[in-house]
Amino acid sequence: MILGGDNRKKWSNLDVLVMQAYQIVKDERCSQCGVPRWLCRNSDPRIQVRVKVDECYAKQEIDKFEERRRKDDDKSGIAYPEFYTTDGTPLHEFRRAYYEQLAAERAEDAEEND
Repeated sequence: MILGGDNRKKWSNLDVLVMQAYQIVKDERCSQCGVPRWLCRNSDPRIQVRVKVDECYAKQEIDKFEERRRKDDDKSGIAYPEFYTTDGTPLHEFRRAYYEQLAAERAEDAEEND
């Protein structure tokens, strides 16, 4: 709003779809590692995790500067998980199976509590 007037346009169908997709990504994100829950909490043995380090040259320079200032030995880069499968199956194919498994477990829990 500029000067009290509402100059916003009505959302298009594409705007709505983008916001729905964003909400799905946000809702599925694991609070511990930040990747989709259907991936990091999936017990399928074909999914493996390895930790990779992404190097940022700017951070390296900042770290060098801070190291000179405080005489600490910090490593540069940020560690993050990289998921892969043992059989080459694309990771997105595990999403549906994970949610089906989760729904079955929740239904089983609900039956036990009744």
